[in-house]
Amino acid sequence: MTIVASWIRKAGRHEELVFASDSRLRSFGSWDANPKIFQLDRTDCAISFAGDTQYSYPLIGQIQTFIKGYPKSQSRFQDIVHFKGHLLNMMNYMLSHKSDYEEPEVKFLFGGYSWDRSRFFLWHIFFDKNAKRFVSAEVRTWKGIKVNRVVSFIGDYHLEFRYRLIDLMKSKRKFVQGYFDMEPFEVLRDMIRENKFNDIGGAPQLLKVYTHMNRTPIGVKWDINGNQVDTLLGRPLQEYESNSYPIMDPDSLQIIGGNNYG
Repeated sequence: MTIVASWIRKAGRHEELVFASDSRLRSFGSWDANPKIFQLDRTDCAISFAGDTQYSYPLIGQIQTFIKGYPKSQSRFQDIVHFKGHLLNMMNYMLSHKSDYEEPEVKFLFGGYSWDRSRFFLWHIFFDKNAKRFVSAEVRTWKGIKVNRVVSFIGDYHLEFRYRLIDLMKSKRKFVQGYFDMEPFEVLRDMIRENKFNDIGGAPQLLKVYTHMNRTPIGVKWDINGNQVDTLLGRPLQEYESNSYPIMDPDSLQIIGGNNYG
C-alpha cells in the first residue's frame, strides 16, 4: 500500500528526476521502514513500485541481476530507452515461469536520463489484462498548461494526491506557467503526517537522478515517537551508523551534509 510519485524538477537552468514514496507495507499489520524506491546497478535511473510485494520484490531483484549480467547495460553503453525494452522482456519472461495464472496487482515507475536523446524519460509500467503481459507508457507533459511539466503518481489515494497537488500549485501561482520544484514531496509529506490515510505511513523516501547520469538517495529527517531521526529510503538510521548521503529537512526542504550529490 503506497503512494509513489516521480516528477521532473526544475531549479534554474537545471533539471532533476525525483522519486518520492511513503514507507509502509501492510499484511497482518503496518511496517513503516520498507524500501519502495530502488537504485539500480546502472546509475542513470531508478525504479519504484506500488502494489503486491510478492510480485514487485522478485521482479526488482531479477532486474538487478539482469543488469549485472549484461556489461553494456551496467556501464550505460546501452541507453536507458533501449534498456527499458529489455527490462520489459525480462519481466514478462519471469511471468512465463509462474505455475498458476493470476493478474499481478503491481505498478512501477521507471525513469532516468537518456544520453542518446539528452533528456529525462519516465515510464509507467503496468500489467495489461488484455495482452496478459507487462507494458509501458511514457509519462507525458500535463495538458492545458503553458509549460512542459511532467509528473506521475501511483498507488493508494492517487486521486486525493492529484487534487492536493493541483491546489498547492494554484496556491503558489504556478499551476498554469510554473514548473515543479518539490511540491509533490510536500503533498506526500502532509498526507503522511495527517495520519488518516491508513495505507501510507513511515518516513518519506526520496531519490534524485541527475543529468550527469548519476543518482543518489536523499535522507529525510523525520519525527518518530517524538524524536527527530535521520531516515534513508524509509529506514530510520541507528545512532552508530555513519551516513554519507545528504539529509533533507522536510519542512524547509533544505539539504545538508553528505558526500554524495545533493
